Amino acid sequence: MIALLPHRVRLELNQRLLAGEAEAALLAWLTGRTDEEGASGVRPLAATDLAAWKEGGYRDWLKRQETARAMRQLAEEVAELCPAGVEPATELLAAWLGCRYVAESHRLRESSAHPEGDWRRLREFCSDVATLRRLDQAAARLRLDREKFEEEGRERRAKEEADNRQQAGPRGITQKTLEKIEQAIGLL
Repeated sequence: MIALLPHRVRLELNQRLLAGEAEAALLAWLTGRTDEEGASGVRPLAATDLAAWKEGGYRDWLKRQETARAMRQLAEEVAELCPAGVEPATELLAAWLGCRYVAESHRLRESSAHPEGDWRRLREFCSDVATLRRLDQAAARLRLDREKFEEEGRERRAKEEADNRQQAGPRGITQKTLEKIEQAIGLL
């Protein structure tokens, strides 16, 4: 019966249950809410309705709240670990996968129907994400190696130019250039 109430009423009920409000007060409040919401044709709520809600909808809400809390905590941890403004797709996938593991572990604790299949699928997905992460890391290493190579090249060229300026004669011609000119003249 409570499941038929509007979402905002169920949400407030869950919050009041969490705060430890007494059942009699909750039932009186709920009865008033159903009248305000215009739930015509709804029989008055009884203690059995509230007990059923506690075992069903409220318990599910608590699980979702715990999962959401764990996901927020994980998101904060990921934000601390990732450089500002840089979030590779695999970083987000890894965070998502971590959230899924948290949610799945909560769900599997509550039911033991056939968790092996769910865990197997999650492990397979985890393996795929790990492969993607390794590829990202290899690409990052390659990018760093390329940047290092380019920087060494710039430094080498700058050093050669500085050496050439030091070796240049009064007209700004280096010894190497003079030798090339002499060779060219000698060939004529």
